[in-house]
Amino acid sequence: MSEHHFIADRGFGNDRGYGVVVGTVDVRTMHTHSGESGDHLVFFVQIGNGVQYQVDVNTQSKFGSDIECFSTVEADNIDLPAMGESSNAQLSYAKLKLTDRQFTSVDADTMAQELEGALDQCERVAVYGHLYDDGGPNGRGIHETHYVQGSNNQDGGLAVYHRDGAGALTRTWFFFKFAEDQIA
Repeated sequence: MSEHHFIADRGFGNDRGYGVVVGTVDVRTMHTHSGESGDHLVFFVQIGNGVQYQVDVNTQSKFGSDIECFSTVEADNIDLPAMGESSNAQLSYAKLKLTDRQFTSVDADTMAQELEGALDQCERVAVYGHLYDDGGPNGRGIHETHYVQGSNNQDGGLAVYHRDGAGALTRTWFFFKFAEDQIA
């Protein structure tokens, strides 16, 4: 595990609002981290021009409750998104018609293994959540990458883009929520 400036230890600095970050994953930076806001799988996404974002995916809530996960694969008419950051993004579990029944409880180790496997093979990842910047050299990041009770089209999630055996582009969505949250 390499040493990095862990923003999660100090809170999330300047909240810059909801958005999406699209880039390539630096799998060498992947690790688990415990902080004030619960346990996380942390990795860095490079979006070009030397800019990177720390991604914080909850594996447990700050209250110790389990994370529930639902993933699904799309294979038709998938385009590779452009790398970068955008505040012009929306993701709503309710509008996608996701239901609580689709989610299953997953322990932190299993979730980390599944995500690491998917991210290790990906061409790009799109991370939806709340952007922050603490002003430091590694200060950009994204958190709240899960269902957010009461949000308005601002739920979090990951879309992992990879090629199948025939070279066709596919997208695997990872949706997360805390066990006590109910999708409205």
